[in-house]
Amino acid sequence: MSSFPIIVKNLSGGYLIGLNGTKKYVDAVNNVNFKLEENQIIGIAGESGCGKSTLLKMLYGYLKPPLIVRKGEVLLQRKSGSGYIDVLKMNPEERKKQVWWKYISWIPQNSMNVLNPVTRIRDHFTEVLKVHMKLEGKDADELAKSYLSNVGLSEDIMNAFPHQLSGGMRQRIVIALSLITKPKVVLADEPTTAVDVITQRAILQLLANVQKELKNIIIVVSHDLSILAMLSHKIAIMYAGKIVEMGPLDMVFENPAHPYTKMLLNSLPKLGDKSAKKGVSGSPPDLASPPPGCRFHPRCQECLSLCKSKEPPFLEVEKDHFVACFLYERR
Repeated sequence: MSSFPIIVKNLSGGYLIGLNGTKKYVDAVNNVNFKLEENQIIGIAGESGCGKSTLLKMLYGYLKPPLIVRKGEVLLQRKSGSGYIDVLKMNPEERKKQVWWKYISWIPQNSMNVLNPVTRIRDHFTEVLKVHMKLEGKDADELAKSYLSNVGLSEDIMNAFPHQLSGGMRQRIVIALSLITKPKVVLADEPTTAVDVITQRAILQLLANVQKELKNIIIVVSHDLSILAMLSHKIAIMYAGKIVEMGPLDMVFENPAHPYTKMLLNSLPKLGDKSAKKGVSGSPPDLASPPPGCRFHPRCQECLSLCKSKEPPFLEVEKDHFVACFLYERR
């Protein structure tokens, strides 16, 4: 187990929603399993509402109502390499003191809005560095300035309040804060939202440089497959709360196995190809009442009769390339 800094076992969870005392469960993440080796950037892609952001929250242990975990484990290897921490078995205070920032950090979606509006940018960095790296004064300031520079920001903003900055600037500050403690695992949910193309490139380059330096794991969620193609070593495709395909980037892009992955990739424009592109037909299922069997079968052009009643296993079709599809069970 020591070669896997993060192990996810049978992870399932979702949201309890409803009015007038009537609660309904919406299944956002269903029976997700994976092991991630160190020194990798993993991209997670899929349609809006497929569970990508919820999965990151569960990996981080950010379990505020109405989000609940029904079952499963999120095992995070300690920095010392001696054993694992089950993030989900810790209480919120334990996670805050022992795990967050030190071992795992999270860049949330719309992170431009998470900064304290009455606290100067300098003080945001000061608090993090003092608590988690025992760094204060000039040394803390210099480290903060270097990380701000890495995301294209001037040290002049150190004395600013968040409301004095643009949304894109606040986004970059949160990214710098998430990376500055050099965590073993970084969870990045749409990290390039609300920034221009030039800043997008700077942020992606920063993530790649930090990962190369620390040899840690970065898990990036994005709806933009081109961003994941530029950044990731491995990619996971999610559909309706499940990972339906996962493998090295080149294998998944060049030889997609799941019908949903094929449809996603076929919908993308290609250089020099002027033919009309077709989107994925149909609509995602209602996760409060998902269809039986394979959740993609109502939209699948290769659907078998078995797909309508039985859930497909997660099979290894080639080395480190997995797919949940009955088309490969018979091979």
